[in-house]
Parts: sequence; structure tokens; C-alpha cells
Amino acid sequence: EFTKELELGTQLSFLSRRIELDFTWYDRTSTNLIAIITTPPSSGYLSKVTNFGGISNKGVEIDLIGRPIRGKDFSWEVHGIFTKNKNIVTELTDGVDRIQMAGIVAGINPFLEPGLPFGYLRGTVSARDEEGNLLIDPVTGWIITKDEEEMVGDPNPDFKLGINNTLTYKGVSLSVLWDMTRGGDLYSVTVNSLLGRGVTNDTRDRKTSWIIPGFYGDPNAPGSPLLVNGKKVPNHTVITTNDVFFSAGGPSGSFGINSATEWQVYDATVYRLREVTLAYDIPKSVYRKLPIAGISVSLTGRNLWHEAPNFPRYSNFDPEVNSFGSTSTQGIELSAAPTTRRFGFNLQVKF
Repeated sequence: EFTKELELGTQLSFLSRRIELDFTWYDRTSTNLIAIITTPPSSGYLSKVTNFGGISNKGVEIDLIGRPIRGKDFSWEVHGIFTKNKNIVTELTDGVDRIQMAGIVAGINPFLEPGLPFGYLRGTVSARDEEGNLLIDPVTGWIITKDEEEMVGDPNPDFKLGINNTLTYKGVSLSVLWDMTRGGDLYSVTVNSLLGRGVTNDTRDRKTSWIIPGFYGDPNAPGSPLLVNGKKVPNHTVITTNDVFFSAGGPSGSFGINSATEWQVYDATVYRLREVTLAYDIPKSVYRKLPIAGISVSLTGRNLWHEAPNFPRYSNFDPEVNSFGSTSTQGIELSAAPTTRRFGFNLQVKF
């Protein structure tokens, strides 16, 4: 595996270090990348380790510190970190147009393909006409699913931002860390199951009937609209709330369980109160007769609040869950354990 990189950066300080900036821009190209690639079962092996091609990474990292107040007894420091990275697969092994990185579940898997992001999500999609309107099964009123899979998401975030505020008064300090992840797509079995089983308020309107906006598809020409006297026919088949979120599957589906994969992929933007810490340095007068250099106590709360605005409102889903540990698979959640809110107490003694 080989990597070429051009990196430019600077460290700047202003106003007696009241403002400090660390800026880095990079352009990194890697070739002969090593990865575990899924192989056809007919080969007698599930996967192999090989050199599969190249990838380009371009991005910036900005570390900015501001100290608006820096007094003898009271101080305030703001520390922000911004990172943005764009990666694109530039090439694959000769004669290979697309590589499946891992076999996850039918209808959704991560892939490598030149010109597309690393590990992009490829899955099933609903059929549409040339104007982008959904094509509806005339018999069931459900959306027709295309036979061919397509790109349904990019798991790589647009950028990440973290801001930490630290207030200190004499021996007491309060630190509050906020962060956000903008963009990146996530396929979620948990959210899909919550909607399909009707266990959140997102599906509370049970008595209403629905008509999916779109046009009837031609049963004799999959992927094409049904034409009557040369005109498309608007869908007017009524379905229940249960059918909207739990269809029978097969060649057609709706928006929940058994739907095309594209309806189970969400924008994973999330805002989070990552950590709050309240600390106190015990005055030395309390332990001056002891061979101790310092004592401090602190209370910490982590993952105290989050908001994922592009997921169903009442799912309370946290896009930061992980189904695959430390692997290259991103953007796929398979009923992972939910994230936790944690509290801690710390006592530190220095000798």
C-alpha cells in the first residue's frame, strides 16, 4: 500500500495567546489499498485479502482556541475543532467496475466504485417514471420496487464540529462540550422496525387511509408507467396506515418493513451535548499537614442530550450507534444496542 500526500498548515497566535489557530489542509492519495473483499461462494471462500485500487482524501482540520476572559480568579476559554474530509475511490483492480466490501444483508451493502465515496451504500430503490414520480402497483397500491440496485446513501459525513466552553472561578471549573455531525447517511433496522411495528407516536394516526402520490406502473413493462389513451394514470388506490409501514414485500412495498432500502436510509445529522464536567480543587489548607500535592474532585455526565432532526421524531434514535465495531463498514445499523447516558465521579490525589 502506498500513499502520497501534500499537507499545508500553520499555527498562529494573537493578542498574547488570547486567540490561537492551528490550521491544516491536506490532499492524500493512496494506491494498492489492502482490504478484505467478499468473494462469490462458488469460489469456495467467503473473502480474500487483496490490493483493490486507490482512494483520494482531501480535507481541512481547524483547531481554534479563544480566551475572552483571562483574569486572576475568573477565566473563560472556548475551544473549537472543525474537520472536513471528502474521499473518493479513484480506481479498482483492472477489469473490475464495482466491489462489494462486505455481505451485510440482502438489499443493503457497502461498495467500492470509481468516482463514488468509499463504502457507499447500494441497495434497492422504488421505480419511478422519467419525471421522478413513483410508480404504483395497480392491484395493491404499493410502490413498485426496481429489479436493479442503486446507490442509496453516502455514510461519510459532510463535516464534524465540536465546541468546548470552560469556565473557571478560583478552584471551581465547569466544562461543557457540544458537538455536531453534519450529513452522512445511515440505514437503520431499528427505526424501520419501530415504524413497521407501530410502537412510536410517528404512526399514531391509525384510522386514516392513504393514497401514495404517483402513477400506476405497467405490470407488463416493469419500470414503466401504465398508459391509457397515451396518458399516465394517477394512483387512486387507498391503503391503510398498516400498509404504509408494513407491506407484504415482494415486487412492491411501502415506507417501512419490506420497503425498498432507500426508504430505510436517513440523513444522520446529529447535535449533541457530549459532556459536562464540574470540578473542584480542594484548598491546600485542608490537607497542609499531609504529604499530598493536590486533591481534586469532579462530577461528569456524558451523552446527556442529542437531537437527530432527520430521523422520525418519536424514535429518539441516536445515529452514533455501532453495529460492526472497528471495521470499515459505515452507515448500516442492524438493531444495535442503544447509546447510553453516563454519569461519573472522580477523585484525584497528587503526591
